[in-house]
Amino acid sequence: MNKAKIVYEVAKTETNSKYIENYQNQIINMNDPEYICKFASNIEGANIKSLEDAIINLGYSKFIYEFARDVAGANTERLGEALLNSEAYIPYDNDDNYYHSDKSIYEYVYKFAHDVPGANIDLLQDYLCNAGDLAAEYFMYLFADNIRGANVKMLEEEIYGEEAAYLFARDINGVNVKLMQDRIMNQEDCDFNTCQYIYKFARDVEDADINLLTDKLVAHCDNAGLLYMYACDVPDANMDLINERLDEIAIDNEWVNEYVESLRNARKAKQKVKR
Repeated sequence: MNKAKIVYEVAKTETNSKYIENYQNQIINMNDPEYICKFASNIEGANIKSLEDAIINLGYSKFIYEFARDVAGANTERLGEALLNSEAYIPYDNDDNYYHSDKSIYEYVYKFAHDVPGANIDLLQDYLCNAGDLAAEYFMYLFADNIRGANVKMLEEEIYGEEAAYLFARDINGVNVKLMQDRIMNQEDCDFNTCQYIYKFARDVEDADINLLTDKLVAHCDNAGLLYMYACDVPDANMDLINERLDEIAIDNEWVNEYVESLRNARKAKQKVKR
């Protein structure tokens, strides 16, 4: 059994403050962040400041966040600042062995803002906005969507990836839809992934500029299936333009020709309904 766990379990049965202090010092000296957090959360008479110092000194994002979330009397301002200088690596034993957390520091920053009462929202938001890392953008979207007091304008200005731009435009009230659309349209490499987000944007985002998105997709997409879905799912798409592009890439490709025929039949049916 983990030595820190044994000390913690014994401390749970202790009422003498001198012994509790001794057990606390043992836990701290073992450098086991899980039981430092548990000791602070569950042991009556624990010295929260000393345990907080220990968890900050270890510097692991996961446990700094959990300490702030779970420990009554924790200094959330101090822990929030420490989180921004922490590592998303956590130990699995008391030797020099580590594994990488499946969560990034950006996720802990978002969760700290979401889960910790009194968290400094501006500080955490600034960190995400200044990260300059596409990996932070999904959590910037979650921040804008779920954190009371988030500055949507500030967050959206720092969005450059197509996934986050699409999510912002689809879900966030008051977002600058044109800016988010431009972020997708201006991707340097308009590959299949970007074309997928053009399709999703046109399909799902109110006030999307369908003509511009259609032109961009037709100019760069050589996937007949995606073009077909775009034509079917985006009511105002320019069907003639899409048909022309499908004809270009349908040479010696029977299944694509079937798509084209289905598309044309759908267009005829749509025109009959309008009449």
